[in-house]
Amino acid sequence: MIAKEITRQQLDPAATFGAYRTTVTLAACAVAWAVVATIVTSTPGTQLGLTFASLALITGAALWLIRAAHPLRAPFQRHSMIVVYALAIVSIFLSTLGDLGSNFSIADDWAPVAITILTIGMTPYRPAPEMFVALGVASGFLAVVTLLTVPYLVGEGPALAFVAVGLTPAVAVTVAAILYSKYLVVGLQNWQRRAEVGAAALASDMVGGIALSVERERVSILSRDVSPFFSDLLARDAVTEDDRARARSIADAMRMMLVADANRTWLNLAVSQTARGPDLLHVVDSQFLAGEMLSRQRTALRAILVAAVEDERLSEVRVSIHGEHSTACVLLTLVFAAFRVVVDDQTVNVRFDYDRP
Repeated sequence: MIAKEITRQQLDPAATFGAYRTTVTLAACAVAWAVVATIVTSTPGTQLGLTFASLALITGAALWLIRAAHPLRAPFQRHSMIVVYALAIVSIFLSTLGDLGSNFSIADDWAPVAITILTIGMTPYRPAPEMFVALGVASGFLAVVTLLTVPYLVGEGPALAFVAVGLTPAVAVTVAAILYSKYLVVGLQNWQRRAEVGAAALASDMVGGIALSVERERVSILSRDVSPFFSDLLARDAVTEDDRARARSIADAMRMMLVADANRTWLNLAVSQTARGPDLLHVVDSQFLAGEMLSRQRTALRAILVAAVEDERLSEVRVSIHGEHSTACVLLTLVFAAFRVVVDDQTVNVRFDYDRP
């Protein structure tokens, strides 16, 4: 199982889903900037083979970022970030070799801007410490590349001054983006902590009400079935076979009710609380796996069930949970009363792992 990391994508997946379009736009801008800058600054001394290879690699880095950041491939892994940076760094190196001796100004280099744009596109998906490390590595490489071009630049001055001029704007923007993402993560963590405290307080307040509700339910059952039966027995002198049969029936009903209450899980309760749930939803959880689900897993499954209940086309939803060891499968079978389109599969599989110590 993939370990949870402190990233915006894992703390707030829904918001990061909307950020994917921004990531795609940034990746496209990085490639467009590299292509335009190459065309504008190209000179007769430019080695076209190395230049085309560098553009191909920066395009590959952008495409890899778009692919890895797709919500259906979440979460964005560390190796994907390494691949993006590796392709970008090799691309910059080839571009530098292609322009070496014919590039007379660092102001029109596309490398710092392109790698900055790609880094900003990755900030929602990776932890801030990793991004700072990657920025440090990329900045060091860019500094070395800039030092290689210093002898061919127009103008005189200390080599480190050229490095500072070339890298400072890009590094400043990237650091600002990483810090922005970091403080968004801190804000999400604070919000979650406050929500957990509120939920715990609400749960403790509801315990008394739940206990009183259960007690009233038991008393109402006793008043409806058991008390009249005993009152009838006391009013007569003899116990008949009908009385014995009725006593067995009441005992069986009480036993079944107690067993059902003992086996009831949060999933059964969620179903009973929905408008059409009791008639529409059918839950099968013979191994009682629903109780092992974490809060975020319960939230996701509850959202699916609520959406299913609100769909008027559905006539039945069967939920079965089964599994072995630490992995379980939630099987949702959706039965439609009427179809507008023809589908081959009416089953949705949701897999999850239990985070057990």
